[in-house]
Amino acid sequence: MNIFVFDMCGSGDTLILSESGIYGRDTRKTAALSALHRRCRIYADAACRGRWLSLPTAYSDNAGLISAGLTAQVITVLPRAEAELLMRYMPPSVFQPKVKENGMHSDRSSIKTAISDGSDVGSQNKGKSSANESAAQVLQRCIITNAHVPPDSPLAAVIPQTWQRMHTPQDSLETLTPQAFILVDKILRYLAEVKEAAG
Repeated sequence: MNIFVFDMCGSGDTLILSESGIYGRDTRKTAALSALHRRCRIYADAACRGRWLSLPTAYSDNAGLISAGLTAQVITVLPRAEAELLMRYMPPSVFQPKVKENGMHSDRSSIKTAISDGSDVGSQNKGKSSANESAAQVLQRCIITNAHVPPDSPLAAVIPQTWQRMHTPQDSLETLTPQAFILVDKILRYLAEVKEAAG
């Protein structure tokens, strides 16, 4: 059974297919999760052509579902500018082409320097980064674990503001955008059509 988890879908203009939870499992589970993610990319392209990206995100209900042996895919929404900025700093995955160094944001070196000792990645993560962990890996760990990042951290400039607002007083009705609801409606309708056709 394939499960689609919709989370944080109220603000933005770009559908995000989460890459979190796919790896670090036995071969069979990884293959099933990768296959679902690849199908979701096809679905997103059909439903929202040019308005979706694939990125690591924080775990959602998919964590428990995957632990229970089910195949689950998280779908969320972000403003495109926030998603593209984050993408430039993330380590490459099998789903994304490797970004060339000269294509990186000009402040990448300052981010690398600031987070190399783990002091800028939130109180619950201090001391957890290792000398072998790249700046991109530290960033990815902060994203996946939904770590609190201090506002003055260089990471705060890269982690989507939409995610940083989550569960704060700034997470309000005023941050909702009509484009997000249109995207979610399109992908839900497409998934319903796919399910009916397969049914």
